[in-house]
Amino acid sequence: MQDNGPLIALIFFVLASGWFGWLAYERQQALEGSDPTGEATGSSTHKDKEIEDAKDEVLQLENDVAVLQGQIKDWRIQIDAQQKRMEYLKSLGDQYLRGHKVRLKLKEAGTKFKSHATKLGGDIDEAKQKTERNISKDESVVREESESEIRRLQEEMEKSGLRIAEAIKLHQQDKKSFTDQKSYENTGLVEFKRQLDLLTQRDVVHAGLVSEIDGSVLLSDPVNNTIMINRGTSHGVKNGYRFEVFSLAPGNQKVHKAYIEVRKAEASMSECQVMRKVVNLPRDPLSGYVASQPEEVYSPNAQSGKEGSRAQRLVAEPRTVVTGMTLDAPIIKGDYIQNPFYNASGKTYTFYLAAEDKNVAHGKQKSAIAYTVDDIERVVTAHGSRIVPHVDLKVDFVIAQKNFEEDLEFLKVRELGIPVVYEWELFRFLDQR
Repeated sequence: MQDNGPLIALIFFVLASGWFGWLAYERQQALEGSDPTGEATGSSTHKDKEIEDAKDEVLQLENDVAVLQGQIKDWRIQIDAQQKRMEYLKSLGDQYLRGHKVRLKLKEAGTKFKSHATKLGGDIDEAKQKTERNISKDESVVREESESEIRRLQEEMEKSGLRIAEAIKLHQQDKKSFTDQKSYENTGLVEFKRQLDLLTQRDVVHAGLVSEIDGSVLLSDPVNNTIMINRGTSHGVKNGYRFEVFSLAPGNQKVHKAYIEVRKAEASMSECQVMRKVVNLPRDPLSGYVASQPEEVYSPNAQSGKEGSRAQRLVAEPRTVVTGMTLDAPIIKGDYIQNPFYNASGKTYTFYLAAEDKNVAHGKQKSAIAYTVDDIERVVTAHGSRIVPHVDLKVDFVIAQKNFEEDLEFLKVRELGIPVVYEWELFRFLDQR
């Protein structure tokens, strides 16, 4: 129907044109009618008028045909528009049908999903209940196992306490025999101290603080690098405290073995770890002397390479070593421990720091050997003691740095006879880095 519209309109136009033409022809014949003899049947005037009227009608018909042609043209435009509209509506109809099919499929899928979700919800509830039952059962099992393990550990702790008490008792009984049995040569250390005495010209009272015994070793485990000592929190020991471990050679000469650090302080004992560190020991370029500590600055020998009073700096290429317990002198049960800032009876000390210049600028102090006054004060206060700015009768010990005799307060130290301990004797206890 859409394709035949223009054809139908054309046919209608042809028929209408023919019909109007035939009517005009019949009208003209009627107006021009004559008899068989060729004579006129009416007056000429009347016929002329009729002819004019007929011409007017023909003109009117032609105008009507022209109007009809315009209408036909408009109808063609409308038909084309209707045809395009029909095509558009057809495409909309096709889209609607496709969308309707998609909606039907979605509705079907939604129905299936709802059914699956309902079934899944039932499965989840069942799994949840099963899981809760399993968790409750596991909690009961874990609780019973934990209680059993706690009881076992408590029993082991009680047994360990008995063993430690027995070990302490045996230590107290065998202390003298172990001391005599575990003695080593220490002539090098004795000679070094003698040379230091010559170098620094000690004419003051040297503190016996660094030689005091603060406790002893209860247990030594070289494999795990662990040491147990008979000092704990009840004796004022805290985590982080450091002790020197040593034995006594004949003549009560101290034999250094290692430095240890408290890792776990308990009531009557503490677990410690041997301090191990890669260090560079300075050397004397003339005599070949190797420092015992990396912080040492001066050689006990003079600049000539022999003993004397003029100090030689340790400027040769250092020797790299690892500090800690050695196979030649292992830490054993019965060895002694000592810390110059600690007192087993709980007594705290009062120190005075003697130096020519104690001013600290940019983290450095002119008279410090390896540690500034701030570094030393931090360690001293950590042990409950203190450093005072002036010397008086309340001062227990003086810590001497470089050129300590130039300190104006040092005159009082001589007058009062206050013992002196030197900074290089405290290196391992000050090293908190």
